[in-house]
Amino acid sequence: MFKCKPLAAAIIAILATQAHAQDNSAEQNQSGTDNVVEVTQTGGQDNISYQAQTGDGNDSMVTQTEATMSDAVQTQTGNLNRADIVQTSTEQSEAIQLQDGDNHDASIVQDESFGATARQYQEGSHNTAYTEQTAADLSTAVIDQEGNGNFAESIQDNTELSVSEQRQVGNDNVSLVWQEGGARNDGLVNQEGNGNDATVYQMDATDSKADIDQQGDLQVASVTQEGAEHSAEIQSKGLQNEAYVDQSGSLQTASIYQEGSSNVSDIFQAGESNTANIEQTGDNNYAIVDQLDGSMQAASLQQSGEFNEAYVTQEGTDHMIGFAQDGTDNLLTASQTGNGNQLTGSSYGDNNSVDVVQGGDLNVADIQQIYGSGNEVSLTQSGEANMAQVMQGGDGNHALLTQSGMGDAAMVSQMGSGNMATVTQQ
Repeated sequence: MFKCKPLAAAIIAILATQAHAQDNSAEQNQSGTDNVVEVTQTGGQDNISYQAQTGDGNDSMVTQTEATMSDAVQTQTGNLNRADIVQTSTEQSEAIQLQDGDNHDASIVQDESFGATARQYQEGSHNTAYTEQTAADLSTAVIDQEGNGNFAESIQDNTELSVSEQRQVGNDNVSLVWQEGGARNDGLVNQEGNGNDATVYQMDATDSKADIDQQGDLQVASVTQEGAEHSAEIQSKGLQNEAYVDQSGSLQTASIYQEGSSNVSDIFQAGESNTANIEQTGDNNYAIVDQLDGSMQAASLQQSGEFNEAYVTQEGTDHMIGFAQDGTDNLLTASQTGNGNQLTGSSYGDNNSVDVVQGGDLNVADIQQIYGSGNEVSLTQSGEANMAQVMQGGDGNHALLTQSGMGDAAMVSQMGSGNMATVTQQ
């Protein structure tokens, strides 16, 4: 959680001792040329407004309206900075803008704003920060920018106890946090590097949390979460990684970790209580988890190396997939429908492929490609309570399994090169 900067805390403490019951306090200090300040407070009782400008061509404005013990602090050090605070029906609201450098643009609104806190810290040049909270209640919005040409926007709308925190260190980063529906939603973005893009939506969410952490350059991350208590976490380190989470229903959990260059992860979950995890290290890996309208689904994918691909779709109830790929150009495609089907396994080596289709109920598959290259497994199971195990080590082995009865079991082990196994059970 971000804390109030020492300078802002000191200013509020000093001014609070100067304000008495039924009295508003406004202090303005200007040093330089062509600076403009404006204050309007309207409602009474212990409201504090402080504006300090050092430099040339700075512009700052405070309004407040029916304030009652609300604080507005603006300090501008540099040239051609612009800062606006509004607040409207406030009551114990706090808005702080600290600008150090040139050509910054900062805006806070808040509207109904009971007990809301909004803070914007800018250091460098040409940074832009917009905050707007509407029926703000006890919500918090913090934007902290250090560098040049960064853009951050936070909206929130019905808020209550929602939190939006955005931190940018570097140049030309973009961060958007919108939340819309009320309650205790958290939207957190941390960007360290250059040219990163992060977006958090959440919409009618209640008690949802989204956390994006980008370290590196030119990365893209997006979280969209509709329903109730969702949780989404994205962590990207490196260059040009992309990560997307889109959840919908209620009680969904998604996490993505990427380290390297040009990796892409995409998680979409529509139903209820689904869990998905993707972890990728290396370069040019690609993973998709799509769980459609089912519920109680779990998918976990790990990829390490280069140019690995994994595609997972699950529809139904209580499915589980856990699969790892390590090497180059490995491919997993898996589709599960029905109820209670499970797939586990791993591929180590290069150019290996696994294709699994499971329909029906309570089918189990375990596939281990322990070393080698060019190995292939194709497995189709339908029916109920079937079990398949495949182990491959070496090069160019092929296994084709089809099971469509009830309680069938197939076990294939291939060690060496160029082996071919076919199993069909009905």
